[in-house]
Order: sequence, then C-alpha cells, then structure tokens
Amino acid sequence: MIEYIVLSFILISIAIIGIITTKNVLRILMGVEIILNAAAINFVAFSKMYNVLGEIFVLFILIVAAAEAAIGLSIIIMLYKYYKTLDLEKIREMRW
Repeated sequence: MIEYIVLSFILISIAIIGIITTKNVLRILMGVEIILNAAAINFVAFSKMYNVLGEIFVLFILIVAAAEAAIGLSIIIMLYKYYKTLDLEKIREMRW
C-alpha cells in the first residue's frame, strides 16, 4: 500500500518540476497528464485500503484526462500552425 502512495508522490513531484522548469507547451501538457495519473493511483490505493469505490473516481479521471488531452493537443496544433514554435517565451514575444 505504501509503495503506491510513494509512487504517486514521486510522479506528482516529477510532473510539478517538469511543469515549472519547461517552456514547451507539449511538456506542460504531459506534466498535467502525469498528475492526473498519479491522482488515479492514489484513488485506487486508498480504495483498497479503506474498501471504498475509488475505481469509479479513476474512471472519471481517465475520461477527463482523455478529453483534456484531445483539447490540449488541438490547441497545441493551432499554436504551432500560427507561431511555428511551441516555446512559450517566443509565443509571448511574438504576440506583442
């Protein structure tokens, strides 16, 4: 049980560091997806420990993650078509 919680903590830590340190939009989207998966691991771990229905929450998390990935990737494609880059600093400079 504790192994899953530690794994979830490590995944969330890696994702937050990745979101904070990168300027690439695609990497930020991947970091958000990793956070959602770590939350799903926590729900399953605690549902096994306390005998609750965490799997239903995981199903909702996976549905939201799939929708978020589809919308996020479509926005990223439009950003790349318009600016020809995915670097957030360059996109901010080009906007003004």
